[in-house]
Amino acid sequence: MISDGLHITGQQNLVWSYPSLTPKDFMLNRKQTSYIFVHHLHKVLSNNNFIDIKKPLIYFSFGTAVMGNLWNQQLDVREKLKLFIHTLTKLWENKNFNIIFVNLGKEIGNEYPPNWQVVQYADQIDVLSRASVFITHAGGNSFHEAVIAQVPMVAIPFFGDQLLIAHQIEKLGLGINLIADNEIDTKKPKNFLNELLAEKVVMAVDKIPGNLSCKQVIALILIGKSNFLLRYS
Repeated sequence: MISDGLHITGQQNLVWSYPSLTPKDFMLNRKQTSYIFVHHLHKVLSNNNFIDIKKPLIYFSFGTAVMGNLWNQQLDVREKLKLFIHTLTKLWENKNFNIIFVNLGKEIGNEYPPNWQVVQYADQIDVLSRASVFITHAGGNSFHEAVIAQVPMVAIPFFGDQLLIAHQIEKLGLGINLIADNEIDTKKPKNFLNELLAEKVVMAVDKIPGNLSCKQVIALILIGKSNFLLRYS
């Protein structure tokens, strides 16, 4: 499985990633064929009017997999998400940084502190270009876009490939994984979405700037970025 779909190999297989981001046992139990690594080609265009750039920015997005699929399908997870996010708003209401939270139009709370900007959608690549930390569900696209933007991550994986990606985030020194559980189960989020997780997020965000040399690690990963094709070896 790759993400949430079956992977049927062809003669040439393009992988949007970098060899340095991929587990060393990538080829274990896989058909011996050609995998070609291609980096992201999106040009970052910054819109500095979107937020107050004088303060650090925390970008908070769980993507459509969580705020769309799980939200719509599991009422208990929806209520736990509301509690978790409400707790975060209280813990961060007096902090000297800004938070951009993408809610995908879901009604989670009636009021947010002044340092919270709640948007239905955001140009993620643009926002990441100015973010200090990214709170993410560790989806494949979000992960790679954060790497390109050289932004440390706080990972809260929910299910599927998110668990594997969150593990790599911490293993490679790109951020902190708050859910160290390898069991893939869409029912689990209702158990870890609580006030304690919100407190862990706060501690992780406080810890990242002083303890992780994320940008240096990513700089090494992105060596050779100017090459259009990077072959896995």
